[in-house]
Amino acid sequence: MSYSPNRIRLILFFILVFQALIIARLFYLQIIKHDFYVKRVAQQLTRVITIPANRGRIFDRLGRTLVTDIDSYSLYAHPQQVVDFPPALARELGISDARLRDLLDTRVPFVWIKRHLNSIVKEKIDGLRLEGFGFVPENRRLYVLSEHASQVLGYVGTDMQGLGGFEYGHNSVL
Repeated sequence: MSYSPNRIRLILFFILVFQALIIARLFYLQIIKHDFYVKRVAQQLTRVITIPANRGRIFDRLGRTLVTDIDSYSLYAHPQQVVDFPPALARELGISDARLRDLLDTRVPFVWIKRHLNSIVKEKIDGLRLEGFGFVPENRRLYVLSEHASQVLGYVGTDMQGLGGFEYGHNSVL
């Protein structure tokens, strides 16, 4: 097979034009649009996170605590980083292995596994040294009198917003 010099020159010309287009595009993106992409990266990597204050305690007329906050921890996972988990994890969380696998079988980058765990369970799970799992410290409301006066005191949701009774009526103050 013999190639004519004109055919080789034509192929080289197209290769040079293609390279020139790539270089022009790189120049445009890296030099001309540089400030635009720097701002865009900053917007993607920087965000404001509001850290909520603890809710106030509720006392009776004699100064005894009726409602207070206690520390709790919420377990989350990055499913793509989880290789495997021991059966002890599901047992500590009080859920089945199948339920835990269902939670982790997703394409989303973040998933809540279980909210409001106490420090004892957290320490046991920390001892397992699991990759792809982590904890977020949170607060949980403790109603000292349990069911007594619950209709009056009300309750809060997972996001610590008052949903009923005194908790709801005085949500802005608590």
